[in-house]
Amino acid sequence: MTFPPLQPLADRAALFTALRQDALSAAADALGEHRWDADLAAGTLTFTANADPTRQLVTRAHLIATIAPGPRSLLWAWAHPQGDPQGVAAQLRAYGEQHGIAELT
Repeated sequence: MTFPPLQPLADRAALFTALRQDALSAAADALGEHRWDADLAAGTLTFTANADPTRQLVTRAHLIATIAPGPRSLLWAWAHPQGDPQGVAAQLRAYGEQHGIAELT
């Protein structure tokens, strides 16, 4: 699934995303063997060390979109039943409206 009009935005976001993922990976690795749990209602991801469940890393989580590979569809969070119509994804929608990127709206 490709969205050519989104490529310039994706290119600008790639470095920031890589840096953030690297920092999260390093913090989670410091826990050793661990599990993770998502709580969409609370907006959190929790990483818990297997050896010591009191050692946790709790991060914010935002539902941005869901992608269904079978029907090749994408549903933005503002339209998702578990999404937040005023959440972070709404900023993407506003950006799309401002810059005429239909795929974001």
